[in-house]
Amino acid sequence: MPGLISALPDLVLGAMCVVTWVVPDALGRRMVAYLMGVMLLEFVIIHSSGFMGVVWLGDKARAERVLTLLGIAMFYSVFAGGLALVFESWWPFIGFWGLTANKLLGVLVGRSPRESELDLLQHGWGGALALYVLAVTVTILAPLPALGLTGDVLSSQRLPGAGLPWTDEPQRVIAAGYLYFTALALSEMTDFAWVFRWLANARARIAKAGGLRSP
Repeated sequence: MPGLISALPDLVLGAMCVVTWVVPDALGRRMVAYLMGVMLLEFVIIHSSGFMGVVWLGDKARAERVLTLLGIAMFYSVFAGGLALVFESWWPFIGFWGLTANKLLGVLVGRSPRESELDLLQHGWGGALALYVLAVTVTILAPLPALGLTGDVLSSQRLPGAGLPWTDEPQRVIAAGYLYFTALALSEMTDFAWVFRWLANARARIAKAGGLRSP
């Protein structure tokens, strides 16, 4: 049940990408620009979460961890603020600090994570990063239909960064969002079991290779 609850927002975002790809204004007049902003902000969040996770899971004093997390958050706020300026909206900045506040609250009032929870947090971060890179790479290289994202529709979106693949062919970022958020939701529902299996198989292959080389 906890995995399903944490997966729901990602399932919703994946569904929003599909709907917007087919009917761009079904969920809002600038939904294409919004989803592009979500994908860019997600990269900032994944990147910052790696550093924040190390601090949160560390064994230093609680006050020191909170101050370190605040310092990391202030640094990444520059990027979140830049997205807010580019998309002419405060939601990237507010969304980033909302997620940061959630991590700070966990340090302030939460208990120390158990070893199994540490593994899940670390593997979850690695899994999310791998899924993001894979989704972006596949959708940049693969031929994708525009569907409802026609020129007339896109002229009203005011997408930033003319000449970039996601701006000139926004179906690529929408498809990447669908693949990433759907795969992330499925991973969350199974507690990233595929990451654990992949690591176990990799360790087994390394151990086997080492045994073959031993005299």
